[in-house]
Amino acid sequence: MALDTAIISGASDGIGAAFTKILIKHGWEVIGISRSEKKLNQLKKTIKINKKNFKPYVCNVKDIKKLMSIAKKVNTPKLIFLNAGIYSPVDSSQNNIDTYKNHIDVNYIGVLNCYEAFLPKMLLNKNGQIIIMSSISGWLGLPKAAAYGPTKAALRSFGQSIRYDLHSKGIKVQVCSPGFVETSATSLNDFYMPGLMNVNKAAELIYKNMKSNKFEFSFPFLFSSFMKLFSILPDKLSSYLIKKILVEILKMNKTYIKSYINLFSHLNLDNIEQFDNFIDKNIIFSDPFNDIKGSENFKKIFYHMFKNVKDPSFIILNYSKSEKKVFLKWKMTFYAFKSKQFIEGVSEITLNSDGKISSHIDYWDSMNGLFIKLPFIGILYRLSLKIFKVKA
Repeated sequence: MALDTAIISGASDGIGAAFTKILIKHGWEVIGISRSEKKLNQLKKTIKINKKNFKPYVCNVKDIKKLMSIAKKVNTPKLIFLNAGIYSPVDSSQNNIDTYKNHIDVNYIGVLNCYEAFLPKMLLNKNGQIIIMSSISGWLGLPKAAAYGPTKAALRSFGQSIRYDLHSKGIKVQVCSPGFVETSATSLNDFYMPGLMNVNKAAELIYKNMKSNKFEFSFPFLFSSFMKLFSILPDKLSSYLIKKILVEILKMNKTYIKSYINLFSHLNLDNIEQFDNFIDKNIIFSDPFNDIKGSENFKKIFYHMFKNVKDPSFIILNYSKSEKKVFLKWKMTFYAFKSKQFIEGVSEITLNSDGKISSHIDYWDSMNGLFIKLPFIGILYRLSLKIFKVKA
C-alpha cells in the first residue's frame, strides 16, 4: 500500500523538523525541503523509525525552477506544509531595507514558489490538504516585528483567498498561527516571551488540528486568546494595551548577551545582519587576525568567514557573566585541508550601559589551531615543540 506523501518546506529546523518526525512516525512519506544539506543530514540521523520514508532535497525556496524540478520527481502529495521562513527582530527606527526584502523573498514569495510548484499534482488528484504557517504577529503589528509580521499577515490573507478556489477541487486549506515557539528564530529575541512553547508540543498540536475542520488554529491558548482580543479591539485601545503590556515586557531584564550568544550558535549568511540588534555601533573586535572598530567592520569579518571557510559553525561550551563582563568558552568547527578542523577559544565580552555588546576580544592559539596544519609552517612549529616543550 502506497504511503501518503507530505511536502514540508523548511523541514530541517524548528517546527518543520519536529513535524517531519511526527508524520514519519505515523507512516507518512516526507519530502523534506531545506537550503541546508548539513541540517537535513542531521535530521535524518535523528529519525529512528521509518528512516527510509524521509526524502531530503536541498533547495532554497527562492529557486522556483529547482522546486518545479523536485515536484516532477516526487509522488503526488496528500499534504503541502508551507513552513519555510526566517525571522529577524528589527528596530524600525534604523535602516532595515535589506532585512525587509529578504523576509518578503523567503517568507512570502518563497511560500508562493512552493505552492505553485507542488499544487498541480494535487489538483489532478482532486484530493489533498495545504497548511500555511502564519503567526499571531500576522494579526496585528507588534514591537520588533516590522520585517516578520507583514509577511505573516500576507500569508494569512493568501490562505483566506485560495480556500475559495481550492474547496471545490477537493483540497482543504488551513492556516496555523502560533505564538512563541522554542526555535532557533525565537532564541534571538532579547525579551520575555509569554507562553513560550516547546517545539515538539507545537508540532503535536499541528498534527492534531490538521484533522479538524478549523480553517485557522493557533496556540498557546491563553496567549493567542489575548492577542485575538487585541486584534479585534479599536486600534486606539489595542495600541494602548500593547504599549502598556508588551513594551513593558521588552524592558524586563533587558540584556542582549543571551541573544548574541544564540546568534553565534545559529550563525549563517542570512542572519549576520541581526548582529545590529545586539551590538554597539562602535563595537571593538579583536582576535589573532583582526583588530577593528564599528558594527559594519564587525559584520564584514563573518561575511568574509563564510565566503572563505567551508561549513563554519560555533558551539558555545560555557559562559560566565558579571554585571558588565561576559566570558565565553567556544569551539569553532569547519572543513579545511580535506578534513574537519576545530579551534577552541575564549571570548571576553564587555557590555555597555544599555546591555549591548561594546567589545568582543577573542583569545585562541592560532598556531595549535590552524598554522600547524599548513605544510611548511607546521613542520617548523612541530620541530620547535620537540625542542622546547617540556615533557610532563
